[in-house]
Amino acid sequence: MIDRDPTDISHLQDLTKHELVAKANKALARMVSQLALSLNDPKAVEAKKLCNGGVVYELNSTEAAHWVRLEKTAITDGFGGMSVVREHVISMIVEYVPVSHSPDVVAENRCIEQDSRLKEGSLLATRWIKWELRDNRQLT
Repeated sequence: MIDRDPTDISHLQDLTKHELVAKANKALARMVSQLALSLNDPKAVEAKKLCNGGVVYELNSTEAAHWVRLEKTAITDGFGGMSVVREHVISMIVEYVPVSHSPDVVAENRCIEQDSRLKEGSLLATRWIKWELRDNRQLT
């Protein structure tokens, strides 16, 4: 996802989807020429405009997406302005986390990932939620 700095005017929002894909492909081509790359021709294939002025891009391969995440500075230079690369984050509830869990300890996230059979590094952050049991039935 390419987002704009809140202090910058939306330079991406005025472009069509075709223009957004072309702009991304131009930035990717510039990255390939500037950085050593062993990927097969990374390309943007789709662009989705967001209400906040950002754009979510779909790339032609998982490897290309991973590479862009690693080279955030190079891709934002290709877009110009005050663009920012952001990870697409999905909130989820993980059950059976120990009550002793501390959301500030990153090492505990790796344990939760293993116990929940999640890919290593997939938990960016954790936090507690308040959960109310609304069923008043008693177990016998």
